Amino acid sequence: MGLDGVELVMAWEESFRIRLEDPEAFKLINTRMAVDLIAAKVGALPKPGPCLSLCAFNRLRAAFCHAGIERNRIRPGELTKRLIKTDPNCWGIKDAVRGETGWTKLPLDGGWTGYVFSQQTIADLVRWVLVNASETLRDPGTPWTHNQVRDVVRAIIIEQTAVEPGFSDEAEFVRDLGID
Repeated sequence: MGLDGVELVMAWEESFRIRLEDPEAFKLINTRMAVDLIAAKVGALPKPGPCLSLCAFNRLRAAFCHAGIERNRIRPGELTKRLIKTDPNCWGIKDAVRGETGWTKLPLDGGWTGYVFSQQTIADLVRWVLVNASETLRDPGTPWTHNQVRDVVRAIIIEQTAVEPGFSDEAEFVRDLGID
């Protein structure tokens, strides 16, 4: 397992608040195996639960609307810089996101302006939330579901390694995704 693999394991451990032992981590060759292991460790339910991506999108949309951006403009593929060009300092947006979502940490908090005016989309922000604040998207005490674990595991893979989102859960980390 190379540095990319170690970073993935560390991100999964942090996000799910679990410990993956080295022998377990070394056996993971694809996303499905990682999802199944993590789901077992967190006691994930096999039934579907609320979609965390949709929850994150709805909270972000509410925050952007609260800051005065028209609801119909807030779409997953929309560049954030197009949405907030009317607020060059971005403080209104930043405060609205914090107020509406309760997320105290935001992407590139020190450089929020650079982040939102870059080539990032609303979908990129949703993925960031899945990686960094997924616990805020579930009701306290509610167990994870297998689908929720899958969504977060995949979001972490995409964020950590910059692979394209359309990869298969059966794609091997090293051979197919180029993750060492």
